[in-house]
Amino acid sequence: MPRKQPLLTQLEREELKSIPGDESTLIRLTSFTQKEKDLIDKRGGDANKLGFSLQLCYLDYTGAVIEVGVMPNANLVTMVAKNLKIDVSKWHDYSEQPTTRWEHFKELYEFFDLTPFTTVLRERVTEYLTELATRTDKGIELARAMVIWLRQKGVLVPSISVIERVCIKSLTAGRKRVYSTLTNALTKNQKTALNSLLDHHDKTHTSTLV
Repeated sequence: MPRKQPLLTQLEREELKSIPGDESTLIRLTSFTQKEKDLIDKRGGDANKLGFSLQLCYLDYTGAVIEVGVMPNANLVTMVAKNLKIDVSKWHDYSEQPTTRWEHFKELYEFFDLTPFTTVLRERVTEYLTELATRTDKGIELARAMVIWLRQKGVLVPSISVIERVCIKSLTAGRKRVYSTLTNALTKNQKTALNSLLDHHDKTHTSTLV
């Protein structure tokens, strides 16, 4: 049966791939190592340097790149631009360069030594989340657990839609596992007696269970 409501709210979807605005996190992310600085300095033009630096921060913290059309954390943009002595408006110039963004992503992908989210990894994380789904039916808890699992294994975090599909599949499998655990020990007579609770009474049109 298809879900009537989306698995995640808009706020939950944004949370999974966002960077908090607290000062300590921003300082840590923008304290680039010498290797990171050397990589940034190779970019030509202010827009590329700023965009590349922000993509680096997002891959480092969330395990995913900044998707097209998404505005990165404003405080982070300001801090990175200030560190690089670049005008913050250059982000908009960068965001309009899809080819450059793709080239930067490939370079950062290799820099962080990330693994692609393959079918095999999808099956593994689905099984991992299925076990969790026997203890909770909250989509956001499964989604957070999936992101943490992928980050720990150095796997590129996929799109939110993919995360939701994996979590929905795990929730369904988890429920089936719980139902099996609850009913496998029942005898045939016990199952029949339980099912009879759902029979409607002629006069009241309600079931014994109701």
